[in-house]
Amino acid sequence: MRIEDGFERWGHSVYARPWRTILLCLAGVAILASQLPRLEIDTSSEAFLEPDHPTRIFHNVFREQFGTEDVAVVAIQTDEVFDLAFLSRLRTLHEALEEGVPHLVDVTSLVNVRDTRGVGDELLVDDFLENWPENEADLLPLRARALGNPLYLGVLLSEDATLATLMVEAEAFSSAESLEDATGGFEDDAVEDAATEGLSATPRIPLTGVENSEFVAAILEITERFDGPDFHIHIAGQPVLVDRVMSKMLADMGRFAGLSLLLIGGLLVVLFRSPTAVLLTLSTACLCVLSGFSFMAAAGLPLTTATQITPTFLMAVSVGNSVHLIAIYLQQLRNGKGREEALAFALRHSGLAIAMTGLTTAGSLLSFLSSGVAMVSDFGIIGPVGVVIALLLSLALLPALIALSPIRAGKSAAPAFNQIPQACGRLGARHPVATTAVWALLFAGSLVGALRVEFSNYSLGWFRPEDPLRIAMELVDDSLGGASSFELVVDSGRENGLYDPALLRRIESAQSFAERQTLNAGRWEVGRTTLSVVQVVKEIHQALHANDPAAYVLPDDRNLVAQELFLFENSGTDDLEDVVDSQFQIARVSIKLPIVDYVHAVILLEDLRQGFGEIFEPTEQFRITGQTSIGATTTTQMIRSLARTYLLAFAIITPFMMLLLGSLRMGLLSMLPAMGAILITLGGMGWLGVPLEAFTLLTACIALGLAVDDTIHFMHNFARARQEGAAPEEAIQKTLASTGQALFFTSIVLTAGFLVYTQASLTLLFNFGAATAFAISMAFLANVNLAPALVTLAARFMEHDAPQKPA
Repeated sequence: MRIEDGFERWGHSVYARPWRTILLCLAGVAILASQLPRLEIDTSSEAFLEPDHPTRIFHNVFREQFGTEDVAVVAIQTDEVFDLAFLSRLRTLHEALEEGVPHLVDVTSLVNVRDTRGVGDELLVDDFLENWPENEADLLPLRARALGNPLYLGVLLSEDATLATLMVEAEAFSSAESLEDATGGFEDDAVEDAATEGLSATPRIPLTGVENSEFVAAILEITERFDGPDFHIHIAGQPVLVDRVMSKMLADMGRFAGLSLLLIGGLLVVLFRSPTAVLLTLSTACLCVLSGFSFMAAAGLPLTTATQITPTFLMAVSVGNSVHLIAIYLQQLRNGKGREEALAFALRHSGLAIAMTGLTTAGSLLSFLSSGVAMVSDFGIIGPVGVVIALLLSLALLPALIALSPIRAGKSAAPAFNQIPQACGRLGARHPVATTAVWALLFAGSLVGALRVEFSNYSLGWFRPEDPLRIAMELVDDSLGGASSFELVVDSGRENGLYDPALLRRIESAQSFAERQTLNAGRWEVGRTTLSVVQVVKEIHQALHANDPAAYVLPDDRNLVAQELFLFENSGTDDLEDVVDSQFQIARVSIKLPIVDYVHAVILLEDLRQGFGEIFEPTEQFRITGQTSIGATTTTQMIRSLARTYLLAFAIITPFMMLLLGSLRMGLLSMLPAMGAILITLGGMGWLGVPLEAFTLLTACIALGLAVDDTIHFMHNFARARQEGAAPEEAIQKTLASTGQALFFTSIVLTAGFLVYTQASLTLLFNFGAATAFAISMAFLANVNLAPALVTLAARFMEHDAPQKPA
C-alpha cells in the first residue's frame, strides 16, 4: 500500500511538472539514439557462438592459414558441357566474375582448374583449358580426361557432363582494419594450441555481413546477364545462404514493424475510442523501440536472426504497459474524476503491477544469458534492458504526455472486452473443481505431446520448397554431393611430417572412412574429398609415371614423396598452400557435405572423431572445423541449455510473485497458469510435428515473461479486493471488472504483434510467431479461468484449515 501511495504521489508530481519529465526522457532517448549508426548486422553461423568459444577461435585460426572453406557455387545446367559454344560462354562468365566481384580471392572452373600431367621426365601443372579446343574433335579427349579426373568429377563437373560449376571464393577476413583482439580479450587454450600447431593465432575480423552481401550481389548481377535456356544458372553455397537469411530478415523486420503499427493502432482505436490516446501509446512504443536498437549499437551487440524480433517484442511490451495505464485513466474520467485525480488513481491502481510485470519479464529474459548460444545470450541482454526502458517510459514519459494532452473519455469499448473475461472468471469461481480437472487433463495431454518435440537446426529448411536458393542448394547437393563441407586438420607433430607415406595413408583412410558415412538414416550422404595433400601426391605420382591411371597411388618412399612435392612446388602453382602449411607439418582435408540438419551432424561428427581417433597415431593430433562443426556445436549447446534456461526463468520469476502477493502458497499457485500455457504450447508443437529450433527456443521464456504479466495484474487486484473484505467470487468479479478489459486487450495486442511473424519469408520465424501468439492466448485463458478456480480452491482450503472461533 505504501508503494501504491508513492505511485499516486508520482502521478500528482508529473501532472504538476510534465515538461521537465518529458525533456529528461527525450534527452535520455537522444543520447542513446546517437549510437544507432554503430549498429551492425551478423547472420553468419559464427554468430551463434561466443567470440571466446574454442570452436569459433580454432575456426578463425584455420581461416588464417588456409582461407575460407565456404564458396559461392555457380552451377550451370546444359545439355552437354563439352560443347564449344558452352565452353566459350563459360570462359566469358569466368572472366566477368574475376573482374566484377569485390572481396574475391579466386574463381575456379574447368577454365583454370589444375591439370597435372607428365611430359617425358617433366612435370607440367597448367590450367585444364590452357590450350583452347578449336573443333569438336578436340573436345572428345578433353571430356574423357575431365570425367576421369577425381579432382573435377563431382566438384566442377557432374558425372553425366550436364552440370558445370564455378567455385567463387571470397576473402576470409574483412578488408576493414583488424581488431587488436577479436576474441574480446579472452585468453583461450585454443589460441595457444593453434600457435603450437604452427597456425597463426593472430585474431582478425571475419568478412562482415555488408561485405558478404556485396560479394553475393555482384555474383547475382553478373550471372543474371548470362542466364539462358541452354545456360541455366543456379547460385548456391554458404555465403549465398547467409546473405539470403540477412536480406529476408531485414526486409521482414521493416515489414513487420509497419504491420505491427497498423494492426496495434487499429486495435487501440477500438479499445480507447480516442485518437489522442492511440497516438500517445504508439509514440511511447516507437521511442522504446528506438532506444532498444540504440542500446544494441552502444553495447556492440549485432542484429542477428534472434535479436531481429526486438522491435516487435518491445512494441508489444510497451503497448501492454500503456493499455493498463490509459484504460484505468479513461475509466476514471468516465466516472467523473478530474484529469489529475484520474492520472494519479491510474498510477496508484496499475503502477506497481506494471513495475512488477516489467521486472518479471526482464527476469525471465535474463535466463537466456545461460544458453551458451551467443545470439540467444545477446537477447538475454537486449530483452531485459529494453523491457526496463519500456517500463521507465511507460511510468514517466507516458503520464507526462497524458498530463499535457486533452484526452477525452469518449465511449467505453465494446462490452465484450469486459464480458468475456468476467464470464470466464465466473465459470472458474463457481465450478473450481471441474474447471481445474479440465485444465489438468489438458496439461496431461500436452505433457505427452511435449515429450514428442524434436530439435532441429536446419538452415535450408527455413526456406520454402519453391524458393530459388533452396532449389539451387538441393540441385548441388543431389548432383555434386553437397554445397557445404567440413574440414579435417591433421597435425603430424613435426616439421616435414607430411612426407611420411604411412601418415599419408592414414589420411587417405580417414578420407575413405568419412566418405562412407550417412546422416539421418541415409537421408544425407557425405560427399567426396575435394582438397587434400593425398590427392596432390597421387596426381604427381601418376603424372611422373606417364600419366598411367594405375599409378594414381601414394608412393612408399619418404624421399620420393618429398621430391615429388618439391617438383610440384616449383611448377609455378600455389595450390599446395590450400592443403598444407609452409612447414609440411599440418594438413587440411576438405570433404563435401550437403546442407544438413545440425542435430544429425552432431552424431556424424562424433562418429568421425571416434573413427579418426582409431586411424591416427596418438602423436598425431586432428581437429574437425568448418561451418558444420560450428552448427553442430551450437545445436549441442542449444539442447543442453534448454531445461536450464526454462528452470532459471521459473526460479527468477517465482520469488517476484511471492514478494508481490506476500504468500509462498499464492506465489507458487500463481505460476501454474503461465507454466501451463507454456506446456500446452510445447505439447501442441509435439503433436503437430513443429520442431524446437534455435528461434522457437525463445518462445517459452518470452511467453512466460509476458504471460506472468496478466497473472500479476489479476493476482495483485484480487489480493487487494480480498484485503478489503470481499469474498473470493466477489473479489474475482471486482478484479475482472476493473482490469479484465485491459487483460483481454493486452493479450490481443501481444497475440497480434507476434502473429505478424506468420507472414515471414523464413519458416522458423513463422513457427516462432505462431507458437508465441498461441502461448500468450492460452495464458490469457488460464489467467481468467484457471486462476480464479485455483484461488477459489485455495481460499476454501485456507478457511478449512483456519481455527474455528467459539460461538
